[in-house]
Amino acid sequence: MKKLNLISRILKILMLIIIIIVLVYVFLLFFSKKNNVSYDVTDKVDSYVLLSRDSDLYKSYFNDLKEVFESENIDYEKYATIISKLFIIDFYTLSNKNLNNDIGGIQYLKDELKENFILNAKNTIYKYINSDVEFPTVSNITCDKVESSTYEIDNVSYDAYLVNLKWNYEKDLGYDDEGTIVLIKDNDRLYIVEKK
Repeated sequence: MKKLNLISRILKILMLIIIIIVLVYVFLLFFSKKNNVSYDVTDKVDSYVLLSRDSDLYKSYFNDLKEVFESENIDYEKYATIISKLFIIDFYTLSNKNLNNDIGGIQYLKDELKENFILNAKNTIYKYINSDVEFPTVSNITCDKVESSTYEIDNVSYDAYLVNLKWNYEKDLGYDDEGTIVLIKDNDRLYIVEKK
């Protein structure tokens, strides 16, 4: 009788372990699919991409970026202004994002800054993307001023641009509506390194 109870307990424990393993596997499978949302690339210029989810305003400025790259000599002030606008539009238009790890504007950042930027965004402005809250859509953006400057990273000085922007939303939900984007020029390419 004791052997039968022992075998019964062992079988119950094994069944419980198998059920837990299956549940963990199903959860991980579902979780990984949910966090790997992908969008179709509809256009590309240099290494910048336009996605199917991007707003009409974003698409308009993306076309302006294409014109900058198609010109014989790149106008870096215009380039800085356009990617600053694209960054703001993509980052602050949360209405077209599905997950809190679908952070807008990442492609315009210096590689060394991306990981920290993503972590910060996921814990702040993108924190509630999966909820039923109303999210903003940038509807208009203007540039007040572009200044040439220098910017230092790890004791290396770069040519830089400071782009002052103001923007509006389809509906004012209390999000930022102005700021200064700092960009550096590194190997003939501009990267966003700071938003003030």
